[in-house]
Amino acid sequence: MNKIFGIGMPKTGTTSLHHALELLGYRSIHFPRDELTVSELEAGNYRLTLLNEYDALSDVPIPAIFAQLDHFWPDSKFVLTVRDLESWLQSCANAPFNAPESIPKKDHFRYFYRSLLYGCISFNRERFAWVYQNHIRTVTEYFTGEKASQLLIMDFAAGDGWEKLCTFLNAEIPQSEFPHSNPRRDPEMAYQPLLKRIRKKLSLK
Repeated sequence: MNKIFGIGMPKTGTTSLHHALELLGYRSIHFPRDELTVSELEAGNYRLTLLNEYDALSDVPIPAIFAQLDHFWPDSKFVLTVRDLESWLQSCANAPFNAPESIPKKDHFRYFYRSLLYGCISFNRERFAWVYQNHIRTVTEYFTGEKASQLLIMDFAAGDGWEKLCTFLNAEIPQSEFPHSNPRRDPEMAYQPLLKRIRKKLSLK
């Protein structure tokens, strides 16, 4: 079975994508970090035993190994979540896992994951900006020609949701609201489902 890989950088809506895939019936894992997966990645084994049981993976370390995953799981689907660079950098700067006291030790798997994805361990604005822009460029250059149909780019802050994702996956659009997780990056987004319910109850348009 072809797989689905969320290859957007952390803080671009990867949790929203994960929950959306779950609602569509896919067996999805966000931020895979079990001991077997970590050991396989450290050994350069990108087939990943985890994918024998699951349909979709997203968040760290998936963006860093998308080309290898495409090699071992050909014709799979790849979803690149994006957002405005300055907004993304601010979100990363404020993220609890980037706080100085949260920087992982060398023997922790997060140290390996951060080295793999960012090439640094602590938050560095200039380095993160370069990695983000280079990642988008590398992904879009990779999925060209015959591979172009494997890639979907989604910007949740710009309004992308069920219609775009379901068309790409050839799936039926659910009746439920699109799951916007971690809405702190866009405060208004957090209230949209509630506002819709209030308007419906009051018969407002």
